[in-house]
Amino acid sequence: MGRLLTEKRRQFGIYEAALASLLFIIYNFIFLQLYSFLPGSVRSNQIVYFLANFLLEFMFALTAITVASARRVKIKEASGMNKKVSGNLVFYCFLISIVCLIGFSQITTAFIEFLELLGYSSVLSNFVINTFWQYLLYVLVSCITPAVCEELLFRGVIASGLKQFGFMVALIVSSVIFTLMHGNAEQTVHQFIIGIVVGYIFLKTGNLWLGVLIHFFNNFISITEYYILITISKNSGSSILDETVASSSMSPWVQFIIDLVVALIFAGIAFLLVRNLIRNLIKENDKVNSNNAKNANAQIVVDGKEEQTVMMIDGKVVDQQTAEEKNVSETLTQSASKDEKKISAPVIVLFSLSFAYLAFDWLLSLLKGFGVV
Repeated sequence: MGRLLTEKRRQFGIYEAALASLLFIIYNFIFLQLYSFLPGSVRSNQIVYFLANFLLEFMFALTAITVASARRVKIKEASGMNKKVSGNLVFYCFLISIVCLIGFSQITTAFIEFLELLGYSSVLSNFVINTFWQYLLYVLVSCITPAVCEELLFRGVIASGLKQFGFMVALIVSSVIFTLMHGNAEQTVHQFIIGIVVGYIFLKTGNLWLGVLIHFFNNFISITEYYILITISKNSGSSILDETVASSSMSPWVQFIIDLVVALIFAGIAFLLVRNLIRNLIKENDKVNSNNAKNANAQIVVDGKEEQTVMMIDGKVVDQQTAEEKNVSETLTQSASKDEKKISAPVIVLFSLSFAYLAFDWLLSLLKGFGVV
């Protein structure tokens, strides 16, 4: 029994979610402070820049690993990294990414247009892709690394730990934290929508890799589109990226209302398409990650006679003692989960500090856009 009490758990709880939400802020803050001490000539080096971005994204994964290790949680099982992915699932994830980019981008554009009407100016730094090798580096640091590291933390740990308080609580809170983490107003709408989509899929399937794929395709398509456009601009000698908008006698606010209505129509159509795609994706995931063999009893028969009774757990034959130990372990885990449903003072403090910092950082970015700070 003593061994069972120290056995690693297979799920994250509310405390792990709260701890992770603050720890990644601390890790990022420490890293950025250390990076700022580097000489300007070193920081301006392109290799150093890409390495810094890679390490900055890795802080999210490091947070998840630290929390899992400190709290004795099996990160692979608890985060959904043990799930399988098929070609059909990859295709569904690609389609969902395409629909989200096309269907919901108008909402993001309308939101930015609204801010600009109020006097907002972009504070995002423009990146430049001059060569194919730069493009590949951006794919690594802006597509692959964020998809894996951010999904592991925000869905695998935070959403997973929050789900004991209900599906909607886990979905909304993890999406808000994910959105605020990006720290700028211009990405707010798009990041929240993506957070909702991948969060919903993760909570329904428990498969982390589906969110990773959607996250990757979302960034990859955007980066690739930008690279193609800038390459065409160089070859043609014209600036496709800086097209001037034809002047109009229409009031800017009237134009905004029209754009908003169009955006809502696009978003409505996209919602219906994404909902249908997600349903098919969930069905396919159930087939790929079937648990039909789980907890099934089996008998070994020799010469027509029952020779031995064994048990199947997770598709593997185990003896009766091992099965009983597993049942006791699961009972202890369920008991611990019930206790964790009570929101303790440390959990409240950790989440409060996290939200306060992230909200302040987001607000600071917004005020910079309005020229206030």
